Amino acid sequence: MLINILRFILAGNSSPNCCQKTGMMGLTFDDGPSSATPKILTILKEMKVKATFHFNTGFLDSTSRGYIKKAHADGHDVGLRTNSRRDYNTKGLSETEVKKDLESQFDVLYKITNKKPVYVRSPTKQNQLPKHVDTYFVDKKKVHTTPSYAMHKGDDMKGLNEYLDIINPKFDSGILLLYEEKSANKLKDIIKTIQKKGYSLVPLSTCLSNYDPKSSNVQFNKSKKESGVDSNIDGTWINLLSSFIL
Repeated sequence: MLINILRFILAGNSSPNCCQKTGMMGLTFDDGPSSATPKILTILKEMKVKATFHFNTGFLDSTSRGYIKKAHADGHDVGLRTNSRRDYNTKGLSETEVKKDLESQFDVLYKITNKKPVYVRSPTKQNQLPKHVDTYFVDKKKVHTTPSYAMHKGDDMKGLNEYLDIINPKFDSGILLLYEEKSANKLKDIIKTIQKKGYSLVPLSTCLSNYDPKSSNVQFNKSKKESGVDSNIDGTWINLLSSFIL
């Protein structure tokens, strides 16, 4: 299938961007907590969907901390979105300083939820983490993911449908990135659209339930009929190359 061919050609990033079983779509939110978090949590509860939230830890007040607690209490994964103002590629920061900075951010979420966060998103260049950051995540068994599709515009239903049209739930899976404030108003439509295509929306703890970042023998897109190849490219490239080839 075309989607798997493209994934094979462009594979190379160590961060997974699909689930371990076909028919799953990992649902993730970035850029929170925000004023949209309560609305998102309400919709997810109403539609009986679990997700993974990658929360920023800078400048948290009592209200935003409450949003994080609520997400955890509702059964969602609470992960980290590393400080966007940090450039871990900067040579002025030692590896020790970078590790201490990352550890302090993980600790903030641990103190709020009393559960060590597993999932993380961090700025990348060409989908590649700085080597020392990747090593830190692997050593600490933190799972860094890159999305197979990111809705940079929360109301871009056309783009979402085009992405879903080139994959097949019988053979494929994916990880969707939504930005809290951009997607809240269209979230119900987004969920319904994905479910109508035959996908189960799941948190990363389900999407990557048996994933060990220290293991190189991890199967992705595994179905009863066949196992898909390890998917490691951004959905933007999938869309671009698909339109070019087709």
